Amino acid sequence: MQMQTAILNRHRLRQVRERAGLSQAELARRSKLTPPGLNKIETGKRRIGPDALRRVVDALAVALDMPPDEVRGLITTDVDSAAA
Repeated sequence: MQMQTAILNRHRLRQVRERAGLSQAELARRSKLTPPGLNKIETGKRRIGPDALRRVVDALAVALDMPPDEVRGLITTDVDSAAA
């Protein structure tokens, strides 16, 4: 899994988080982020690093009972795919 080559789609992140039934505070807790930090990521005021993205994906995967790669595909766009 190459998290470094992915661009987070903040709108899809919010939609997937809500579909999982998680508040920002709960997703932040599960992914070891601060609630204000996750809010800034969702509103585009802060970029997410590869380690934090992996933790968010893993937390959402557990909540949705989906494989992490499928969740990653829902909330990111691969840079290579976007350039094609």
